[in-house]
Amino acid sequence: MKKIFIITFLTIFTFSCESTVPEKEAERAPGFLRTPDGDVAAYDANPESHYILDSLAWAYYKKKEYVKAAELMERVIDMVPGEAISLDHLGDIYFAMNRKREAIYFWRQARDLSEPEDEIADKIEEKLREYSAS
Repeated sequence: MKKIFIITFLTIFTFSCESTVPEKEAERAPGFLRTPDGDVAAYDANPESHYILDSLAWAYYKKKEYVKAAELMERVIDMVPGEAISLDHLGDIYFAMNRKREAIYFWRQARDLSEPEDEIADKIEEKLREYSAS
């Protein structure tokens, strides 16, 4: 159980810090879902964890595999519909797929449901100001 928690924490931390993940690392992003030893995949250990699925979806997004990313993130939203960060991620994915109305819809939901500790409200507001006008 402790190993799963550590894997989940490292996965969430890695992908929540998008500015610290170099673009070349994003190409190998699913590899981040393995332990440092590379022997146990976090997904295999807990395939129904919304944290793991969110991170995997974000990895596909970074690799520009938007259809796979959207499918996984939609599963996450079905599992935890009020998760602001996941709603924001789905908005980003939809925006990349040129599904702008849906992106704006999910960004608004994320903004409305975000908690101060999520630290995403300002970024979402910025996206809404920039893209709602266009």
